[in-house]
Amino acid sequence: MTDWHSQLVNASLMADDLEKIEFKADMMGDPVKAQQYSQDRQAKAAEETLQIKRGSFQKAHYDMGRYMDMDHHARYYDIRNSDLNRAQNTIVNIAEANTGTMKLDLDNTRRQFLVNEWYAQNKLDSLFFLHVAFLAMISCLLVLMLSKTGVLPLLVGKYIIFIITAVAAITALYRFNYTKYTRDVRYWNKRKFSDSPGKALKEMNCKDVEDLAAQAKETAQQIVDDPTSLGTMIYSQIMSKPTVGPTGPPPSGPPS
Repeated sequence: MTDWHSQLVNASLMADDLEKIEFKADMMGDPVKAQQYSQDRQAKAAEETLQIKRGSFQKAHYDMGRYMDMDHHARYYDIRNSDLNRAQNTIVNIAEANTGTMKLDLDNTRRQFLVNEWYAQNKLDSLFFLHVAFLAMISCLLVLMLSKTGVLPLLVGKYIIFIITAVAAITALYRFNYTKYTRDVRYWNKRKFSDSPGKALKEMNCKDVEDLAAQAKETAQQIVDDPTSLGTMIYSQIMSKPTVGPTGPPPSGPPS
């Protein structure tokens, strides 16, 4: 089997060699045909080489175009994102400006309402006092007329006029003092408290509580033994503490 296979291979190679020898001899015998064959082979090789180079160049051209398109798209998306970011920032800035303006207008409107309310209520309070003064004057004139006509004794009329005048004066004094020193300068319906309410009491331990209880028990026993000592103790406590008053009158009206 192996011999026949070797023989067939050798015979095939020999046939190829003979064919090449015959072809070469044929070419050598006809120079024109040999030259034509050589030119055909060169043209074919050149055409194949040209096709390969052309295909490589076309592929490189397509790849470069694709890469340029990708770069163009990336740059376009970057520009688009930058435009959107700027537009969003502009919208946010406009919204913040509108919000700030709206808040300022709201605060100004609310403050103007408080100012108007304060002045309106102040005028109404003043009008109320004028009513009280007018009623007091009318009442005094009526009592004076009754005293002159003898319906009321003169002394009783004087006492009644004094009481009416005192009530009107106390009302005026209370109104002035409350508006000047106690009423809040921003809100008409609120009171003004001291800016320094005082220090917070420190936390007491059990010994402090026991000492305080013993002191209270001793004070109670002293009051039981001598009732007059209570007044003296209260008077001494009042005189020992400084009177805390307003440092100065606030403005007569709400601040602008």
